[in-house]
Amino acid sequence: IITAIFLYLLFKKHRDNNTLIVFISTILLLPKSFYMLEHVYLDTVIFSFFVTFYYFLVKKKYIAASLMLAFFLSFKQPTLLSLPILLSTRLLRKILFKLSNIIIFLIPFLLPVYYLFIDSKSFLNNIFFSLSTSKITSPITSSLTLPTFIKSFINVPPTSISYIGIIFVVFYGLILRSKINMVTKITFVFLAFNYFFYHAFFNSYYFVAQFLLFGIMLQYFNFKKNSHSEIKKLFIDN
Repeated sequence: IITAIFLYLLFKKHRDNNTLIVFISTILLLPKSFYMLEHVYLDTVIFSFFVTFYYFLVKKKYIAASLMLAFFLSFKQPTLLSLPILLSTRLLRKILFKLSNIIIFLIPFLLPVYYLFIDSKSFLNNIFFSLSTSKITSPITSSLTLPTFIKSFINVPPTSISYIGIIFVVFYGLILRSKINMVTKITFVFLAFNYFFYHAFFNSYYFVAQFLLFGIMLQYFNFKKNSHSEIKKLFIDN
Protein backbone atom coordinates (compact mmCIF):
# COMPACT_ATOMS: atom_id res chain seq x y z
CA ILE A 1 0.00 0.00 0.00
CA ILE A 2 2.87 2.38 0.82
CA THR A 3 4.42 1.55 -2.55
CA ALA A 4 1.16 2.31 -4.35
CA ILE A 5 0.75 5.66 -2.56
CA PHE A 6 4.26 6.86 -3.36
CA LEU A 7 4.07 5.66 -6.97
CA TYR A 8 0.89 7.67 -7.36
CA LEU A 9 2.54 10.74 -5.80
CA LEU A 10 5.48 10.37 -8.18
CA PHE A 11 3.46 10.19 -11.38
CA LYS A 12 0.13 11.86 -10.59
CA LYS A 13 0.95 15.05 -12.54
CA HIS A 14 0.88 13.12 -15.80
CA ARG A 15 -2.31 13.23 -17.81
CA ASP A 16 -2.31 9.49 -18.47
CA ASN A 17 -3.94 8.70 -15.12
CA ASN A 18 -5.64 5.50 -16.30
CA THR A 19 -2.32 3.97 -17.33
CA LEU A 20 -0.84 4.98 -13.97
CA ILE A 21 -3.64 3.12 -12.17
CA VAL A 22 -2.98 0.06 -14.33
CA PHE A 23 0.74 0.14 -13.48
CA ILE A 24 0.08 0.53 -9.77
CA SER A 25 -2.56 -2.21 -9.79
CA THR A 26 -0.14 -4.52 -11.61
CA ILE A 27 2.54 -4.01 -8.95
CA LEU A 28 0.00 -4.51 -6.17
CA LEU A 29 -1.55 -7.60 -7.74
CA LEU A 30 1.36 -9.42 -9.30
CA PRO A 31 0.78 -13.18 -9.57
CA LYS A 32 0.77 -14.75 -6.10
CA SER A 33 0.93 -11.37 -4.36
CA PHE A 34 -1.35 -12.77 -1.65
CA TYR A 35 1.06 -15.68 -1.29
CA MET A 36 3.74 -13.12 -0.47
CA LEU A 37 1.50 -11.62 2.21
CA GLU A 38 0.46 -14.99 3.59
CA HIS A 39 4.06 -16.08 4.12
CA VAL A 40 5.15 -12.64 5.35
CA TYR A 41 8.01 -12.26 2.89
CA LEU A 42 9.87 -8.99 3.41
CA ASP A 43 10.57 -8.36 -0.28
CA THR A 44 7.53 -6.15 -0.82
CA VAL A 45 8.48 -4.06 2.22
CA ILE A 46 12.08 -3.70 1.04
CA PHE A 47 10.90 -2.59 -2.40
CA SER A 48 8.67 0.04 -0.80
CA PHE A 49 11.73 1.55 0.87
CA PHE A 50 13.42 1.89 -2.54
CA VAL A 51 10.36 3.62 -4.01
CA THR A 52 10.18 6.05 -1.08
CA PHE A 53 13.93 6.66 -1.42
CA TYR A 54 13.40 7.57 -5.06
CA TYR A 55 10.43 9.81 -4.21
CA PHE A 56 12.35 11.80 -1.61
CA LEU A 57 15.36 12.00 -3.95
CA VAL A 58 13.19 13.54 -6.67
CA LYS A 59 11.70 15.98 -4.13
CA LYS A 60 15.24 16.89 -3.00
CA LYS A 61 14.54 15.83 0.57
CA TYR A 62 17.94 14.23 0.90
CA ILE A 63 17.88 13.41 4.61
CA ALA A 64 14.66 11.41 4.22
CA ALA A 65 16.06 9.82 1.03
CA SER A 66 19.21 8.76 2.90
CA LEU A 67 17.15 7.15 5.65
CA MET A 68 14.91 5.25 3.21
CA LEU A 69 17.94 4.04 1.27
CA ALA A 70 19.50 2.75 4.50
CA PHE A 71 16.32 0.83 5.33
CA PHE A 72 16.32 -0.61 1.81
CA LEU A 73 19.89 -1.86 2.23
CA SER A 74 19.67 -3.11 5.81
CA PHE A 75 16.95 -5.79 5.63
CA LYS A 76 18.60 -8.47 3.45
CA GLN A 77 22.20 -9.09 2.41
CA PRO A 78 21.63 -9.17 -1.42
CA THR A 79 20.36 -5.58 -1.48
CA LEU A 80 23.88 -4.44 -0.58
CA LEU A 81 24.87 -5.43 -4.12
CA SER A 82 23.06 -2.31 -5.35
CA LEU A 83 25.19 0.04 -3.24
CA PRO A 84 28.23 0.09 -5.61
CA ILE A 85 25.82 0.88 -8.46
CA LEU A 86 24.26 3.74 -6.53
CA LEU A 87 27.64 5.11 -5.44
CA SER A 88 29.07 4.90 -8.95
CA THR A 89 27.32 8.19 -9.73
CA ARG A 90 28.63 11.57 -8.67
CA LEU A 91 25.18 12.89 -7.71
CA LEU A 92 24.42 10.18 -5.16
CA ARG A 93 27.94 10.29 -3.75
CA LYS A 94 27.55 14.03 -3.28
CA ILE A 95 24.23 13.52 -1.49
CA LEU A 96 25.20 10.58 0.72
CA PHE A 97 28.63 11.86 1.73
CA LYS A 98 27.24 15.06 3.16
CA LEU A 99 27.70 14.82 6.94
CA SER A 100 24.04 15.23 7.94
CA ASN A 101 22.90 12.69 5.34
CA ILE A 102 25.50 10.05 6.13
CA ILE A 103 24.71 10.22 9.87
CA ILE A 104 21.03 9.56 9.09
CA PHE A 105 22.07 6.85 6.62
CA LEU A 106 24.08 4.98 9.26
CA ILE A 107 21.36 5.00 11.95
CA PRO A 108 19.47 1.87 10.74
CA PHE A 109 22.76 -0.07 10.71
CA LEU A 110 23.31 0.58 14.41
CA LEU A 111 20.83 -2.15 15.38
CA PRO A 112 22.73 -5.02 13.69
CA VAL A 113 25.99 -3.61 15.09
CA TYR A 114 24.39 -3.71 18.54
CA TYR A 115 23.62 -7.42 18.11
CA LEU A 116 27.12 -7.98 16.76
CA PHE A 117 28.60 -6.67 20.02
CA ILE A 118 26.18 -8.69 22.19
CA ASP A 119 27.04 -12.03 20.61
CA SER A 120 29.37 -11.74 17.64
CA LYS A 121 29.64 -15.51 17.10
CA SER A 122 25.89 -16.08 16.83
CA PHE A 123 25.41 -12.93 14.77
CA LEU A 124 28.05 -13.87 12.19
CA ASN A 125 26.79 -17.43 12.06
CA ASN A 126 23.17 -16.40 11.47
CA ILE A 127 23.94 -13.65 8.97
CA PHE A 128 26.82 -15.15 6.98
CA PHE A 129 28.23 -18.57 7.88
CA SER A 130 24.94 -20.47 8.17
CA LEU A 131 24.11 -19.52 4.57
CA SER A 132 26.52 -22.14 3.20
CA THR A 133 25.06 -25.13 1.39
CA SER A 134 26.14 -27.45 4.21
CA LYS A 135 24.39 -25.51 7.02
CA ILE A 136 21.43 -23.69 5.52
CA THR A 137 18.03 -24.92 6.68
CA SER A 138 16.03 -23.77 3.63
CA PRO A 139 15.08 -26.43 1.05
CA ILE A 140 17.74 -25.38 -1.43
CA THR A 141 17.24 -28.59 -3.42
CA SER A 142 13.98 -26.98 -4.55
CA SER A 143 15.41 -23.52 -5.22
CA LEU A 144 14.84 -21.75 -8.55
CA THR A 145 18.50 -21.41 -9.49
CA LEU A 146 21.05 -22.56 -12.06
CA PRO A 147 22.93 -24.82 -9.59
CA THR A 148 19.70 -26.63 -8.71
CA PHE A 149 18.91 -27.02 -12.41
CA ILE A 150 22.36 -28.52 -13.09
CA LYS A 151 22.10 -30.86 -10.10
CA SER A 152 18.85 -32.24 -11.48
CA PHE A 153 20.91 -33.71 -14.36
CA ILE A 154 24.39 -34.19 -12.89
CA ASN A 155 25.27 -35.36 -9.39
CA VAL A 156 27.98 -32.93 -8.29
CA PRO A 157 29.17 -31.84 -4.81
CA PRO A 158 27.55 -28.61 -3.52
CA THR A 159 30.98 -26.99 -3.07
CA SER A 160 31.99 -27.49 -6.70
CA ILE A 161 28.74 -26.18 -8.18
CA SER A 162 29.09 -23.02 -6.11
CA TYR A 163 31.89 -21.97 -8.49
CA ILE A 164 29.09 -20.79 -10.76
CA GLY A 165 29.32 -17.71 -8.55
CA ILE A 166 32.38 -16.72 -10.60
CA ILE A 167 30.04 -16.20 -13.55
CA PHE A 168 28.00 -13.83 -11.42
CA VAL A 169 31.10 -11.83 -10.46
CA VAL A 170 31.97 -11.37 -14.15
CA PHE A 171 28.37 -10.51 -14.97
CA TYR A 172 28.25 -8.01 -12.11
CA GLY A 173 31.37 -6.29 -13.38
CA LEU A 174 29.88 -6.00 -16.86
CA ILE A 175 26.69 -4.49 -15.44
CA LEU A 176 28.65 -1.91 -13.46
CA ARG A 177 30.51 -0.85 -16.61
CA SER A 178 27.43 -0.77 -18.83
CA LYS A 179 25.60 2.42 -19.82
CA ILE A 180 22.08 1.21 -19.06
CA ASN A 181 20.02 3.19 -16.55
CA MET A 182 20.41 2.60 -12.83
CA VAL A 183 17.10 0.84 -12.11
CA THR A 184 17.79 -1.61 -14.95
CA LYS A 185 21.29 -2.26 -13.58
CA ILE A 186 19.88 -3.03 -10.13
CA THR A 187 17.21 -5.28 -11.67
CA PHE A 188 19.80 -7.29 -13.62
CA VAL A 189 22.11 -7.59 -10.61
CA PHE A 190 19.33 -9.01 -8.41
CA LEU A 191 18.20 -11.34 -11.20
CA ALA A 192 21.74 -12.62 -11.79
CA PHE A 193 22.44 -13.06 -8.09
CA ASN A 194 19.27 -15.10 -7.62
CA TYR A 195 19.86 -17.24 -10.69
CA PHE A 196 23.56 -18.02 -10.36
CA PHE A 197 23.60 -18.81 -6.63
CA TYR A 198 21.81 -21.59 -4.77
CA HIS A 199 19.35 -19.80 -2.49
CA ALA A 200 16.53 -18.17 -4.47
CA PHE A 201 12.83 -18.92 -4.40
CA PHE A 202 9.63 -17.36 -5.72
CA ASN A 203 9.86 -14.31 -3.45
CA SER A 204 13.33 -13.50 -4.83
CA TYR A 205 12.01 -13.26 -8.38
CA TYR A 206 8.92 -11.40 -7.21
CA PHE A 207 11.34 -8.77 -5.90
CA VAL A 208 13.03 -8.60 -9.32
CA ALA A 209 9.64 -8.27 -11.04
CA GLN A 210 8.77 -5.26 -8.88
CA PHE A 211 12.00 -3.51 -9.91
CA LEU A 212 11.37 -4.39 -13.54
CA LEU A 213 7.90 -2.83 -13.45
CA PHE A 214 9.20 0.26 -11.66
CA GLY A 215 11.85 0.69 -14.34
CA ILE A 216 9.19 0.40 -17.04
CA MET A 217 7.11 3.05 -15.27
CA LEU A 218 10.08 5.41 -15.19
CA GLN A 219 10.70 4.87 -18.89
CA TYR A 220 7.03 5.26 -19.79
CA PHE A 221 6.27 8.46 -17.90
CA ASN A 222 9.82 9.73 -18.41
CA PHE A 223 9.41 12.85 -16.23
CA LYS A 224 9.24 15.14 -19.25
CA LYS A 225 9.81 18.85 -18.68
CA ASN A 226 10.46 18.57 -14.96
CA SER A 227 13.21 20.30 -13.04
CA HIS A 228 14.92 17.15 -11.80
CA SER A 229 17.10 16.62 -14.87
CA GLU A 230 19.96 15.05 -12.90
CA ILE A 231 17.65 12.46 -11.33
CA LYS A 232 16.07 11.75 -14.70
CA LYS A 233 19.46 11.22 -16.35
CA LEU A 234 20.61 9.01 -13.47
CA PHE A 235 17.63 6.68 -13.26
CA ILE A 236 15.97 6.85 -16.66
CA ASP A 237 18.15 7.98 -19.57
CA ASN A 238 20.58 5.56 -21.19
